[in-house]
This record gives sequence, structure tokens and C-alpha cells, in this order.
Amino acid sequence: MADPFLDAHRVLPGLHLIGFPVAPISIRDQMLRGRLIIDRALEVGLISPGQKEPVLIVGAGAGGATAAIRAAQRGLTTLLVELAPAPFSIQARAPTRWVDPTQYDFPTNHWRESRMPWRSPTMPLRWHADYAHHLAAAWTVQLNRNLRAYRKLWAVFGIQITGITPTGSFGAPFSVSFSRNVPFKGPFWFILWAAGFGEETCTVKGPTNVYRGFPFWSTDPYGLPNLGLGSNTSSKVLIAGGGDGALQDFLRITTGYQSAKDLYDHCNIPEEVRKEIQEEIYSAEDQARRAGSWSAHTRHDHDVQMQLQAAHVTAVTKALNQPDVEKALAKLLKGGASEVKLVYRCEHFTNYYGLNRFLVLLVAHYIAKRDNIRVVDVLMPQKSVEDVRPAAHAASHTCGAPLGCHGIDHEVDLRSEPFCWKTGSSTGISSTIPANVVVIRYGVDRRTSTLPLPTPLRPLLQLSRPQHLLPYYLPA
Repeated sequence: MADPFLDAHRVLPGLHLIGFPVAPISIRDQMLRGRLIIDRALEVGLISPGQKEPVLIVGAGAGGATAAIRAAQRGLTTLLVELAPAPFSIQARAPTRWVDPTQYDFPTNHWRESRMPWRSPTMPLRWHADYAHHLAAAWTVQLNRNLRAYRKLWAVFGIQITGITPTGSFGAPFSVSFSRNVPFKGPFWFILWAAGFGEETCTVKGPTNVYRGFPFWSTDPYGLPNLGLGSNTSSKVLIAGGGDGALQDFLRITTGYQSAKDLYDHCNIPEEVRKEIQEEIYSAEDQARRAGSWSAHTRHDHDVQMQLQAAHVTAVTKALNQPDVEKALAKLLKGGASEVKLVYRCEHFTNYYGLNRFLVLLVAHYIAKRDNIRVVDVLMPQKSVEDVRPAAHAASHTCGAPLGCHGIDHEVDLRSEPFCWKTGSSTGISSTIPANVVVIRYGVDRRTSTLPLPTPLRPLLQLSRPQHLLPYYLPA
């Protein structure tokens, strides 16, 4: 009997992906995938507790570690391998990034829980909202505890998969080559690839310069007073990108808040207006997710996103009509940057999370009203960054590490972009913006994520259904 979840992640019989190129890729979503794929594989008999051959799980992030622990709990001999020298390395290097397992389910009934799981069943890894590096430390303790508890669970770090070769007619069993020795050499009848979303695009390679911004998962100065520029420097910030990372940093930089939930709670939206707004947003988000799950190409996505953006703008207008909201925003923005612009490539944002979308639109519309400027002077649609170079009076500066460029005056060339669904290139330089803080959030370059499969099998990396509508939790 076919299983739709397994089918959505299968590359070859016995080889499944929960990393690239699936979406969404939040930490919570990957943990759900990690547990669910083991349980479903057991249900249909792809794996069984009595088998001698180990399950191979590649990648010791939240999804891979969840899958490995779950496999051990179900009685499977399991080998977890990781390229980095330690598990959860992405979160471990991000002490300034706040993560919350439920706040982006706004405005569902459980969005304030800030813990996972908040109801049954239990999950192999538990967590509460916290800074990313604290979560990495807590998860490492939990993983080590499970490594001691389950003799069939093995973990090897600092190791690379150099090749995966099907030895059957079209799939399992697989011969796997490693960069060094491992406890089990295979063959492997079930491989779960939980690594390799790709490389984050936080660099602009322009015609005159190469500019490198702070990666999303890194230590950045955006939570410091005046972004760490000192009291005598006016911050001029340009953020490039329309996805979740760009929107998160827009809110952090304009308000100083790390948690979107806390920011929302301090906007002082009256209860009756809040209830009305949340009902409207819930309806719009539900419709968008249902429609988006059946999108066949970017034109479909564009139409869905445009309707969703319009619904959020309507909600923002209702909120800003409340005097208490304007007063609250005036206080909230006092600790933020002096000037912020967000440039993105289409008329709409592309993020998956309604809370960030609503708050960014709310803050931007308030800034426009406060400063008597147009909203498009804050949120600049159909623009992309062509070049980032030191300003003329800072010509002696050489761009290198992100921290070295932070606070230095730069000039940012912007190109006009067509709608996201239209073919063709951008239409040339439209403007040049001065900025001393430049944030590049152009997402993940998934072309850099490749399984070490033989060349004839590389085209199979295109999954039949990469866009998923995942549950909020797994039923018991």
C-alpha cells in the first residue's frame, strides 16, 4: 500500500530526503518529518526491528537526530553520521537568533505555547523557545543521553559521505563510501538524508565589489543598542530579501525585539480588534496554504501571495486606526534603527509565516505615517541588489568579513525586477541607496545541495512534491 508521506520524500527505493528541496524547512517541521518518516517506514515494512542491517541517517541536525533517536526507540540498529564535529552545528553558532516552535503558527489556538511537544505524543527531542545556541546545547545533552541508553544507536561526527551507489536494480541495497571508518560498512537498505539544505545566499557579487553580510545562523550585532554602531552614528539599514529571514531581521532591527510573539503582545491592539484581526488573518492564511499546496508554477504562487498580502494590509489598517497602537509603536521603535528599507523582488513577501508578515507590514505602515513618506519608501518591492561598494568618502575601506563592513558607509545599487512569475532579466539600475548596515537574505542556494549519487541518478533529486502542508503536531 502506498504511503503519501514516504512517496513525497523518496528519491530511490530505500533512499529518502527530508532536507533539500522540501518546504517548509523550519526546525519544527524537520523534527516532525524525522519522527514521522521512521514510523511510516516501519508501518509499511521498509524497515523492521529484527533486521540485521543498520539504518543510515545522514545529518545530525534537529531532523536527523530526531529520526535517529526515534529509530533506536523502535528497536532499529541506527548509524547517525555528521560532517560537522558536533551535532546541531547550525544552531550552535547562532547565539543571537531566537527560535520558537509555535509562534509562527499564529493565530491558531496553540501559537503561544512556545514548547514542543505541547500535547501528546512525546518527541525524541524536546524544546522550549530560546536562543539557538542554548537549544543546541540542550539537544546535545538529550542526544548523548539517548546514545548511552540505546546500544543500537551509534553516532559518528566529522565524517563525510563520499558516495552512495545502488547495488540493486534501482535502489536498495546501497553501497556507501565514507571519508573514514565507521562501525557499520553496510550494505544499507534504508538511508535517510537529513543534511544539505544548501548554502545561504548572504553575499552579493557585484560588478565592482563582493560584499558579504552576516549569515542568518551566526552571531550578529543587530540586537545591540543602535545595532552596535555607537551613540553618535545614525543607522541607515538596507535589508534585501522577502522571505522569513529578511522579515525577522527587519523586526529585530526596527524594534530591538528578538521574539515576534513578544513584539505582537506589546503593540497594544485592543482585544476586540485583535480578535477580529486574528480571525481575518487565520482565514486568509488557511486559504493561502490550501491554494499554495496545489501551485504548479510561480504564477499560481504569485496570485496566492498577492491575495494574502492584501488581507494582511487590511488587518494592519484596522490596527493602525487604534490610537493605543500608534502610541505603542512609537515607544517600540525608539530603540530601533534610524532608517530602514526592505527591498524584495516581487510585489509580495515570500515567507511562510503570518506573524512576521503582519508585524512587518504594521511597522512599515506606521513608519510611513509617522515620517509622512510613502510605504514604498520603506518596503521597496520589485527591487534586487546589484552591487554593494564602499561609499566615495570611504574608498580606503576594503570589504571582507561582515563585521569589518558593519557601520561603514556603502552605496547599494538596486535593479528593477519583473514580477516573480515573468521570465526575463531585470531592467537595469533603478537607484542607489546609501547604507551603513546591509543585510542580505536571499535564502538558500539549493543548487549547492547534491547527494553523492552516480551522475545518471542526479536528476532524481527533483522530488515529485517538494511543497508540503505539514501537521502542527503528530497524532498519538
